[in-house]
Amino acid sequence: MKFFRIIVQRVMCMLMLVQIAMGILYIAKSFGTYQQFSEGIVLIPFSAFIYPLQILAGLASTWYFIAVIYRRKNGVALDKRLGFLVTAFLNTIPFVLQMHMALLSYSFGLSVFLGLMGLAFSNEKKSESEEGEKKRPKLWNSLLLRVMLVFACMFLLNEVVKPACEDAISVKTTGKKIERIQNSFGAAMVSRFVWPDFATNYFFWSDEVKAVMSLDDAVHICQREEAVENYFGPLMEKAYGEKKANRIYLQMAKRCFMDRTKTIVTEIAKDFVDYTMIPFTVEKNLEGEGTSLTAWNYGRMKECAPGLVMYYFRYSLYILPILLLGSLLVCYEKMSSEVKALAGTAVIYALWYTLRSNKPIDYKLVLPIIFIWYLLAVWGLMKQDEEKAKEQII
Repeated sequence: MKFFRIIVQRVMCMLMLVQIAMGILYIAKSFGTYQQFSEGIVLIPFSAFIYPLQILAGLASTWYFIAVIYRRKNGVALDKRLGFLVTAFLNTIPFVLQMHMALLSYSFGLSVFLGLMGLAFSNEKKSESEEGEKKRPKLWNSLLLRVMLVFACMFLLNEVVKPACEDAISVKTTGKKIERIQNSFGAAMVSRFVWPDFATNYFFWSDEVKAVMSLDDAVHICQREEAVENYFGPLMEKAYGEKKANRIYLQMAKRCFMDRTKTIVTEIAKDFVDYTMIPFTVEKNLEGEGTSLTAWNYGRMKECAPGLVMYYFRYSLYILPILLLGSLLVCYEKMSSEVKALAGTAVIYALWYTLRSNKPIDYKLVLPIIFIWYLLAVWGLMKQDEEKAKEQII
């Protein structure tokens, strides 16, 4: 059995090293280039400084998170060779590396997420075993609670801090804030439940809505999903203020949900599965299935190295199920609390982005879910090394 585990480990390492090599080539080819995204930061001449900074932040936060998990499970420091391998592998996931090499907020957002998760997973048992030291409350020792606190922090960063920073940059470059719909439950529901039926239900809307939005406007909004956030929302809130506009949003969402209950529930369930299984969803998107922004994101990445990116992207998606199988063969015991917490975090993220809008699937938004999938894929490799470390201690 031990020989079989060693063979599985060697195969997994070889597959990971190939991806790492492809990632290094992509960095070399894309360094100094600019990926044009609609939400990108423009007019920054020092991208050559930003890219290395994002990569270093990603490497440091990944190492910290892995080291915390390793010590929590095994009680010893992370093996350096294993740490370098897993850290390099997780940061050369094509989706992650693309954001490291782009002027967007998603790379630093992932680094913050990993740092917070490292704090959440930090081993609380040490203080409980030390004599004379006061134990922490049982509530704080709940890993689920700490993961929920991480999610709350990420929610604030994405929904409050990020828009504020974007507005500050916009004011500095254009002289005015970005016009967008408010961050509220009603705004999320109007995007999730009403779009793309603004025109279909136009004659059922209240006079307040019709006074602001003509039928032609409603047709325009139906054609562009971002028009709900960038066009309809600002119109409503400029006319009625945020509080009254939010009430109108909820009325519109309620009306659509009553008319299209089955369709809306089906769409939500499908989007939830797509976000939860995002690596496999991307594979389907590349085959032409589903509505998503995968083709657009993939096209931006291919601009600097079309041939390399095609094989790099496909290879990483291809080895994911193989690595997952390898980890399952090695970790055949009961699922650990760490794995449950990681899986729960992915589910929470998927639910968040499923309910916040009806926009097409966008893998940039859910990098933490992608990271968790690939981390679980190499979990068996880490488990085997943990057992080896135990033998060395003994």
